[in-house]
Amino acid sequence: MDLADITDFIARDNPARAFKFEEELIEHARKIARAPLAYVERPDLGSRLRCCTHGAYLIFFTLGDRGVRIERILHGSRNLGRILNE
Repeated sequence: MDLADITDFIARDNPARAFKFEEELIEHARKIARAPLAYVERPDLGSRLRCCTHGAYLIFFTLGDRGVRIERILHGSRNLGRILNE
């Protein structure tokens, strides 16, 4: 849902950029899957949660038996603790 919300928001002003940004985020998720332990842990925001940045956005993910799971993609200016702990 985060990805769709982000691209919909960007598309209001710039549909071409929204499409490109979505592709960039998906490619970044693939990078995470190839080397998930290279990214910082964020125990302050959630158990087993890791994070990386993509521009002004943060990609939060966890590692499990089935691999990487993208949990949320959030703009860095948001109240991350409140959103992630809801």
